[in-house]
Amino acid sequence: MHRNIGPPATDPAVVALIQQLARQNPRWGYERIRGELRLLGHQVSSATIRRVLNRARLGPAPRRADDRWRDFLRAHAASTLACDFFTMDTESPRI
Repeated sequence: MHRNIGPPATDPAVVALIQQLARQNPRWGYERIRGELRLLGHQVSSATIRRVLNRARLGPAPRRADDRWRDFLRAHAASTLACDFFTMDTESPRI
């Protein structure tokens, strides 16, 4: 008698969907892909997504994206500028 050890195999259609989402959205991490799959009715763990992407030679989100520092700054400029130039006096000046 042969017993399967470990979790059941992931449906090949879900594997293809994980790879497609990762390739089309290189900035999405495991949790974001997991959330999108959940919206589509698929329950998949982050570990499974990581395993599928490793087998397909697709690294984690920052390594999949071919970002440059300029792209990062452009994407976060509004919040960065708002934080960097916001000041608040916490002590009253002495006279």
